[in-house]
Order: sequence, then C-alpha cells, then structure tokens
Amino acid sequence: MVYIVLAVLFLHISVMRIVIRLEAVFDSDEKYTFITVKLFFITVFKYIPTYNRVVDTATDVKKSAEKIKGRLLNYIARAVMALLKRIEVRSLGLRCRVGTGDAASTALVYGSIHSAFDATCSFFDCQKYSEVVPEYDRATLYLDFGGIISLCLADIIYAALSALRVRKKTSAAPLTVSKT
Repeated sequence: MVYIVLAVLFLHISVMRIVIRLEAVFDSDEKYTFITVKLFFITVFKYIPTYNRVVDTATDVKKSAEKIKGRLLNYIARAVMALLKRIEVRSLGLRCRVGTGDAASTALVYGSIHSAFDATCSFFDCQKYSEVVPEYDRATLYLDFGGIISLCLADIIYAALSALRVRKKTSAAPLTVSKT
C-alpha cells in the first residue's frame, strides 16, 4: 500500500508545473549587475558578481568556448534544445537603454534588439513587455531582462533521456540496375 501511495505521489510531483521567474540586470553607468532566480516567486538564487568580472568574462567567451568541446558539450546542447521545446514561456519582459556614442550604430543596435525580442516572443507565443530607449549621444548599456517560465520534472527527465539517444547517420547503399 505504501508503494502505491509513493508511486501516485511521484506521478503528481513529476507532472506538477513549476513556475520559475528569471531576472538579469546589467547597468554600465552604475556599474552593477545581478541575476535572480525565483521559484514560485520566492527568491532561491541571487548572484551579484563584480562589474569588472562580468566585463572580463564577456570578452573571454570565445576562449572559454574553445576549451569546452567534446561529447559533454554536445550532450548539454541536445538536452537544452529538447528542454526548450517542452518549456512553457508565460511572459517575457525587457527594459533596455542602449547607446554606442554614434547615432547610426545606436539605431542599428536598437532595431536589432527590438526585432530579436519580438521574434522571441512570437516564437514562444507569450505575453511581452518591452521598453527599449536609445541614447544617441553617449555610450551606455542598461539591460533588465526577465521572464516567467513553467516546466515540470517530467520535462527535465525527458530532455535528459532524449539527449542520450543519438541517431547515427547511415549511408544509403547505391542503387544498382540489373539487366535481365
């Protein structure tokens, strides 16, 4: 009887939707940044790196990506892609103030941010809020990005198991024509 109760409890927990709120803020004027993860709107993780560390990390992304290669990276990429297909994005929000010091390049960055955010919201079919303000006369970046997603434990298990399954490419045998 206990095993049946545990099995039913596990099934309920594995299909229960988990609501996660993600927030990331970066400000070049005030020189601060932080990342927050909230589970059911209760803060469970908050990371406040130093500003110089964030800037140095952003410039060294290519070097670190070259170091991490191989089967583990391929597995992680497949698992993330499988998980993205199963995640339900409820809302996305973007508050951004961007300036490069040059009006033409600021306009290009402004348009790129708007189109990328709108395409992302269209892809996930979610509620959106965006407030992007261009600063044409000075170089600045303020980025406040957040969203509410929901997924369940079964989605995570499914993504991890489906990433293990890799289809081998098979070459087709050449067609032969027999004359009889």
